[in-house]
Amino acid sequence: MQQCLYNFVSSVVSIVSRFPKKSDLEGRVIIGIDECNNGRSIPGLPFICAAYVSHPRLNEQGKYTHDLQNKVIPKGHGLGLNKLKRKAYRKKALGFLREHGNFKYFAQRNSIDKVLDVSMRASSTARLIKEASSFLSEEPIVILDGYPFCRDAKAMIAETLDRYGIGSDNVFFRKKADSIYMPVTIADRVAYCLGSVRFGGIGTGRKWPHRHKKIDLKGPLPELYEEDILAFEEKIRHSR
Repeated sequence: MQQCLYNFVSSVVSIVSRFPKKSDLEGRVIIGIDECNNGRSIPGLPFICAAYVSHPRLNEQGKYTHDLQNKVIPKGHGLGLNKLKRKAYRKKALGFLREHGNFKYFAQRNSIDKVLDVSMRASSTARLIKEASSFLSEEPIVILDGYPFCRDAKAMIAETLDRYGIGSDNVFFRKKADSIYMPVTIADRVAYCLGSVRFGGIGTGRKWPHRHKKIDLKGPLPELYEEDILAFEEKIRHSR
């Protein structure tokens, strides 16, 4: 597993060198992907990954942009210890999710088996890209926040996308993308808001918000999903 935990050198160089210029991004549809609880720092909260689809709009200067006219909701109180602040944040989070409703997401429970964990994340991320781009009339630019989560992450995602009949040439990992590219920033906040609404509420019985946008990883194409996980597990274990 050591080879699969943040051994970035060769993969990062190739990804960064191919990343489009900002001017090339402005007129393209962008799918930003980011997560909440990636480091599993919040007990009881699963890994939540959101994809936000952003269409370029013309600004006052007549140029295409993905920047928002309104401020982005901050993070911090939705999953904190203060119940009153969590309650107040939940109302704002629901409003943010309604205002930025062009998203899909999945939630994944942590596995003791790190190889299985990585394999599931790769397959689930590919499925997320497929679902988020399924209604688009043009090929989007997909930007995932951060470094690849393992050495072969991009290759595993590309392999699954290929089986879905989707190209992966425009899929990129980008360090600190959530602070540079607005579609990724929104995806980051969407994931956090989903977690705060589902797990930051007072009492029990909370359900996932916007349930129709949550990807059922055991639903359509279950055999392909299971096959990918098993194949990725075998490759990772064999490379150890």
